[in-house]
Amino acid sequence: MKKYWRRLVLAALALMTLLGWSTYTRLMPQDSYHTLLIGGSSTVHPYIEALAQAYTKTHPDVRIYSVTGGSTPGLMAVANGAIDLATMSRDLTEDEDDSQKINYLFGRDGLGFIVHPDNPLENLSLADLEAILSGTITDWSDLTGKNGLETGMKGPIQIISSPVESNTYTIASDLLLLGEELPGSTLYAASAADVEARVAADPNAIGFLAWHEGQSSSARFLAINHVRISRETILTLR
Repeated sequence: MKKYWRRLVLAALALMTLLGWSTYTRLMPQDSYHTLLIGGSSTVHPYIEALAQAYTKTHPDVRIYSVTGGSTPGLMAVANGAIDLATMSRDLTEDEDDSQKINYLFGRDGLGFIVHPDNPLENLSLADLEAILSGTITDWSDLTGKNGLETGMKGPIQIISSPVESNTYTIASDLLLLGEELPGSTLYAASAADVEARVAADPNAIGFLAWHEGQSSSARFLAINHVRISRETILTLR
């Protein structure tokens, strides 16, 4: 039932976003300038804004409009001709990828797990991380070996999730849970900033978000299998 409602909400969001972009296109001023409408991932949006600003400095006859709304609605909008370019913070699925679409990789991001700054844990094994997210491990004292016993960490683990409609949630679910739902005790944040704030306020919390979203966080990223997330480890695919 949860998955059904999630799909229903995403479909409604996609429809509303697509209609909004179509209206936006019609309302744009029709002048002698060349216009380029880009839409999609909110993660990619700040970079598109910076690139657009630099491009229009050397191409003053071009007007670039960038809007957000999500990777999937962006793809739907470009397929229907409502926008010129779609930005996505995920790969195309097999169903989405066809000969009519050309995609370019221009950046990488990473999925990171954060804990309260007072949490003494520095590293989690991938096996223990998967066990936490599946609800098999529910207390910090249940962690195995150097992951938990030497820290003396105790207490119920509180998972703080990114919003279910976010690509961050989808990636975490697909990679670590094979598409299954998180435990019923999971708290769902409204945004990446909300994930940070909730984890920073709860010593027993663990949350996940994109690496670039946690750079100003008062919470702390964990190493996974002794690999700490950084620009270098992301670019080298570690």
